[in-house]
Amino acid sequence: MILFSKKDSFIRWATLLSAALVSCTESSASSARKSESDRLSSSSDFSSVSDSQESSLEETDAELIRDRSFSTGFHLREWTTVNGGPIVRHLDYGGTATSSDPIWTMARWWDPFDFKNAVESKEGDAYRYEDQSSYCLIYPGAGKMTMHLNSYTEYEEKFGGSRSSASQNWSHFLIEQSSFALAPSLTQLKKLTAKVSFRIDQCDLLDSEHYNPSLHTAQLFWYLTLSNRIDSGETDQGTDGDYMWFGIPLFDYRYQRIAEYKNIDSGVTGSTNKLIYSLANDIYLPVSENKGIELGKDYTIDFDILPYLREAFVYGKTHGCLVGADASRIRINYMNFGWELPGSFAITSTVQDFSLTALL
Repeated sequence: MILFSKKDSFIRWATLLSAALVSCTESSASSARKSESDRLSSSSDFSSVSDSQESSLEETDAELIRDRSFSTGFHLREWTTVNGGPIVRHLDYGGTATSSDPIWTMARWWDPFDFKNAVESKEGDAYRYEDQSSYCLIYPGAGKMTMHLNSYTEYEEKFGGSRSSASQNWSHFLIEQSSFALAPSLTQLKKLTAKVSFRIDQCDLLDSEHYNPSLHTAQLFWYLTLSNRIDSGETDQGTDGDYMWFGIPLFDYRYQRIAEYKNIDSGVTGSTNKLIYSLANDIYLPVSENKGIELGKDYTIDFDILPYLREAFVYGKTHGCLVGADASRIRINYMNFGWELPGSFAITSTVQDFSLTALL
């Protein structure tokens, strides 16, 4: 068994998934998949203009992520996913946020102390929100945030000790953005550069006696979605809103290098039953089987994810996902980022300078 994540455009969930590679459908013949893969992989399927037209078009850079400075504050979701995660508070920096309708949303899923009761204080240039098990420091205007979470404290409160079953919920500290400045399709994109800086200052296992790597870890991930958007009234373009997950993993306590991962999010109530396509993190980080992320060290990822988005789409299409969709309908318009702690850990990390720059 491998611990992984399942998510929703509005709600972040988590689950245990089998390590075996699973197809969306079992009926697709291998020969048909190869033929479809060859067809989809041709450059023409990801180009919205002809070669003769392309030379006459001016390329344009566009930033997709809105409010990169965190100036508008954060909506905070309810601590439980049972009610759909409604907004319960606006983290507005003591009334100094630049909008009453923030671009960003925060989720502290399964916090038994309920982060909506977090105490707000000013700490230098940052605003601090803190409850019994966690805190965040947000630097409005700088696009910087520190997260701290002690999941052992939460599990003591909920379960009287560490999680002992895959069916028990686990602690999350996440931020998300559900509507970008632009929502380009795969055929409109010539390049999509993902960039973010981060540092992990602490990742302490607090219950080594009961540690089980099939149940317990601490994970830091960045996720996007590839979503199908169809024209009104059309019936031959797949299902409007159908999507798959695209993962950019940064850290997992169990591994020096995080391997590529492809599987269906399924197995428990609330599963999205969507494909997760997650990259190997040595593509964009200086890690290997013998060298992992170092605590206290600053890292920046900065690479073109478009080739991998295309590979993810081709993989989904050739494994029965995004049925009826074509690349011209697949939009990039959602992200979430943060920690999941199925194990008993104390983590502290800082992230800043999110960017998704599209070359159109």
